Amino acid sequence: TAQMTANPDLGSRAFVTGMVRPDGTLVADELYTVGERLGFTVHQIRLVLARLVDDGSFTQEGRGRRAVLRTTERYAALVEPEHGWLRLAYLQDEGAAPWDGRWRLVAFSIDEERRAARNALRELLHAMAAAPLAGGLYVHANELGAEVAAEADRLGVADHVTIARATELEVGGRSEPAAVAAHLWPLDRIADGYREFVATFGPDARSRAVGDPLDELARGFELVAAFRRCSEADPLLPPELLPARWPGVGARDVLRRCSARIARARTAAGLPALFSRFDRLFDELHDH
Repeated sequence: TAQMTANPDLGSRAFVTGMVRPDGTLVADELYTVGERLGFTVHQIRLVLARLVDDGSFTQEGRGRRAVLRTTERYAALVEPEHGWLRLAYLQDEGAAPWDGRWRLVAFSIDEERRAARNALRELLHAMAAAPLAGGLYVHANELGAEVAAEADRLGVADHVTIARATELEVGGRSEPAAVAAHLWPLDRIADGYREFVATFGPDARSRAVGDPLDELARGFELVAAFRRCSEADPLLPPELLPARWPGVGARDVLRRCSARIARARTAAGLPALFSRFDRLFDELHDH
């Protein structure tokens, strides 16, 4: 079996979280065994596990290869929004989630004594690709109030946060919605990233079949890491606000198609947990 050369860009963290089973457990022996075969070092895996336990994302029973880890509410809070937003993107691609014409505005004024909470709120808004309009004022076309309100409540600053919706927005002299979106977000750069992703992982890039399941899984790690890189700045705007023939649609189609190959390779390699969160996502979309 050819071994994958460990690549920092693939992300040992992405590998570890990709091995979480549908029931939220992570079996250390399975994790180390598969990780070593894919080219990750024991040190890389151990370091990621320690950080996930330290930040409260996992609890751990046992030590070493006999350890069993379980996800916590914190882990779900980090993963579920990503899952939900990607699901929304696919629904938008299918025309099943049209824009309601309203901009979502989030404003906050938090004093220096609560700087940590202020920074945490900004990090959340940045992760959701909300665009800054002014100090403490952000905008998005999609609904983000529930996540912001929950985080503000957790941080104890809910009294300092305002969430509003507006049907009209003028920014830099622009009021036409698509023009506002193009001004607020780097759509050209995001589009270039998606085109590169499709060129690298799309049908035209697969010149031959991959026989070894682990080779296919290694390719899967590269694909997932690359998709995250090219989509992390994407606000996942509704089609009404995007240029025609938006390449994000094609990139997500590649991800969907490749996930089926990853699932087959995972089964062949006897790894029922790997990337199972994508199975859940696409099952939900199929049932929609």
